[in-house]
Amino acid sequence: MAGMTILGKRLGARRIGALLSGWAVVSGAVSVHGATTIDFGDLSLGAESFFIGADGSGGFNSGGAHFPTNYNADWGSWGGFAYSNRSSNVVAPGDITAGLFWAYQYQTAPGGAFAGDIFGIHYADGSTLQLPAGLDQPLSIHLTNSLYTWASMTYGDAFSRQFSAANGDFFTVQVFGYDDQGFAIGSVEFALADFRSADPTEHFIVDEWIAVDLTALGSGVREIGFQFASADVGGFGINTPLYVAFDQLVVIPEPRTTTLLSGLLVLCVATLRKRLREPRA
Repeated sequence: MAGMTILGKRLGARRIGALLSGWAVVSGAVSVHGATTIDFGDLSLGAESFFIGADGSGGFNSGGAHFPTNYNADWGSWGGFAYSNRSSNVVAPGDITAGLFWAYQYQTAPGGAFAGDIFGIHYADGSTLQLPAGLDQPLSIHLTNSLYTWASMTYGDAFSRQFSAANGDFFTVQVFGYDDQGFAIGSVEFALADFRSADPTEHFIVDEWIAVDLTALGSGVREIGFQFASADVGGFGINTPLYVAFDQLVVIPEPRTTTLLSGLLVLCVATLRKRLREPRA
């Protein structure tokens, strides 16, 4: 796909997952007892604020996951992951006229988080988030456009064009799962905007939170990364602002771990029953 940014990870062959029937049984059991939802409820911010790593910490932790942030003190810029509780999705008329939307990078197109007050933001620089120990099967994540990217695609600005069917415009994010060796083992693509259909009613720029199924990433996932693609590409790469907002990442233990524990439980029960049936000496 044109304009793909590269995360700098080694791309390996995708692993063959467990049989669907077996996975359905295991996931149904674990989703009740072992699922972890990373929703940033354990973080705090001042009113209408954001975190971009200006404290030099190099990132933040939430729900046992680690989100690296690369902050440049000389420029006051950042890359990787940030979080925010800014709630407005209103773009000032003067900013629309001037095509100035950079200040809206810490806001979402729908306004605020999907649940709670805080949401995550990813700005493309090759960083990947590390999942909590023992949780290596991503189930789902909620995604949406940052207000900056939404406004840029909706109105156009000094660097990016207004999206249209005439240009066959699109903007997608591809969610990759990486194993403990850094190899990509699965991916899921999500369209943040798409004007490629011959049917105008199917053209859209995402302005709501949407749940994205991540089960295709498979098991054994230790890191999650994002790659962007756009039809609006210039001499320096993609012109569309490379942001995606996210919330409620749901992960569970790897199925084979649960299967092993279930097998041990069955073995223990069988052994106990055998002992109970044996005559006493």
